[in-house]
Amino acid sequence: MNKKMTVLFLIDGLGLGGAETSITEITSRFSKVKPVIIHLHDIIDHKPYLVQNGIQVYSLNIRDKKDIKGTLDKIRPIVVEVQPSIIHSTLHWSDHLARLLKKEFNNIKLINSFVSNTYGKDRYRRMSFLRRLKLKWVELKDKNSAPIVDLFISNSKSIKKDNIKALGIPEEKVVVIPRGRNTVLYDIPEKESEDFKREMGVQGKDIILNVGRLIKTKAQLDLIRGFSKVAPQYPDTVLWLVGEGDCQELLEEEIKNLKITDRVLLLGQRTDIPLLLSVAKIFVFPSHLEGMPGALIEAMMAGKLIISSDIPENRECLPSDCGLFYKTGNTGGLANQMVSALDNFERLQDKAERARDFATQNYDLSKISSLHESVYFDLIKDNNSIIKELI
Repeated sequence: MNKKMTVLFLIDGLGLGGAETSITEITSRFSKVKPVIIHLHDIIDHKPYLVQNGIQVYSLNIRDKKDIKGTLDKIRPIVVEVQPSIIHSTLHWSDHLARLLKKEFNNIKLINSFVSNTYGKDRYRRMSFLRRLKLKWVELKDKNSAPIVDLFISNSKSIKKDNIKALGIPEEKVVVIPRGRNTVLYDIPEKESEDFKREMGVQGKDIILNVGRLIKTKAQLDLIRGFSKVAPQYPDTVLWLVGEGDCQELLEEEIKNLKITDRVLLLGQRTDIPLLLSVAKIFVFPSHLEGMPGALIEAMMAGKLIISSDIPENRECLPSDCGLFYKTGNTGGLANQMVSALDNFERLQDKAERARDFATQNYDLSKISSLHESVYFDLIKDNNSIIKELI
């Protein structure tokens, strides 16, 4: 048996975010590559699943991001022990450390991931002057060290375009591989869905669902305000928000002010997203900023009728004939689309079916995992046949 290539993954943590979930799911399905994972801080939601799937995980529990020397001193012996052919880092902290390691281990190929529009105009526009200055300093440091990276993997074409522009990276050094999801998980038996609705006390209700971190850019505030315009016309409709974040108290206060506390439920962080999707009638995704939206892909996999903000990342993920769109931030437009979806639900099911077909064809996890493995072997062998296809 041929020895598998070892790829060392360096990531900030193993929480339930999109980047962390993607790394967990993709590496767990490798057949030709041996993944080893280092995570820096102490959030370990995905660690038990990884270990159960035979993946070695090193938890460093770093508490001080400024302690670069101490952190590198912990990573360096692992690199020597593991002897990876490639280091693949994800998220800014890990990318910075990986580039420093590359200077010491220049025989190891280095890949960074682009998972968000970090330096986009919209992000700068929403910041205070001081925060813009800080982000610009980070961008300049990022641009200065980017040439040391051998290859970047972007999760969308729009993210690739924006990062190339910001960091001055040659286009041929960035391949595009979208996030993947396991299609089997979203085939929930009807009885299981009905039992869950009874358990939640929502028999006979139409559920509008949103999944995402409760932060300003995910725009749940827009959704709550839009829903408040719709709720009086549809007394059997409820809104469920899934996720945690800094904006929870703000959202709770707005729900109270709009007098819809009996119609909106904040479910917190959940691990049963496929089940939640199975009982939802409509999925709404109002984000102002995104990377490659994993929650949107999950809703597509589940065959949901989707209402989405019209940012480029969402448009790329969800084709125009697969959902309903509205101008980002326009709560009136969002409310109108919810009314349209509720009034014309059966007629619009063709959009939901096309969304499911598109997701199955383009975001199947096995296919995405295989693409990653092919890119790793291409990079080591300097073959570049697959890489050229994905540029």
